[in-house]
Amino acid sequence: MMKLTFIIHPTLLFAVLILSLSIFAQSGSGDLPSVPKTSAKAKPKPVTRPKTPTKTVPKTIVAKEPTKIDKLVFDQLMEGKIDPQSAGRIPPNTYYQEYNLSATEVDLFTIHLLSPTSGLKVEIIDASKNALPLKYDEHSGEFRLTTSGATLPDSGDYRVRVIATSNTPLSTPISYTLKFNHTGLTAAGYQERLTQIMEGTQANRLMNL
Repeated sequence: MMKLTFIIHPTLLFAVLILSLSIFAQSGSGDLPSVPKTSAKAKPKPVTRPKTPTKTVPKTIVAKEPTKIDKLVFDQLMEGKIDPQSAGRIPPNTYYQEYNLSATEVDLFTIHLLSPTSGLKVEIIDASKNALPLKYDEHSGEFRLTTSGATLPDSGDYRVRVIATSNTPLSTPISYTLKFNHTGLTAAGYQERLTQIMEGTQANRLMNL
């Protein structure tokens, strides 16, 4: 029995290999491999910074004059009040109302101060801004000068203060009444006044002749 032997030429084998690869390449989908999706990055949480505590600046209290200064007259009752909004102030918690008084060194007087609030006091201040010495008489309830002769040092204008002092800032007005009671003149004052009256009377007589 005869055996058949097949000899494949190398060139033919290479051609078959190329054809197979071409067929295999055409049989694919041709799509590029998908790129795996990356998960979205989580947004960073906002950093909460601690709030800086607000510093409370203490209110500066300054001295001030009263908004109004009335004229004070002997033997006239003055109704007043110390209002924290309009009164004068001396830090920290001293409030006062002020008046103007015209008087002479021969006038004698007492000061009557009455208020439902205890602790009020009165001051008389001269042109040099010095407070004249006063004493409170518990029996009469009046203030009196303790200067030499219990009189003013000179004739002129004086400031009179009604003063209230408290441990805390004043929140409501303090009412009071104030009266300068004119009690007379000094001996020298009487003599001077008598001389003026006599000279005036004599001058009128001469004019009528």
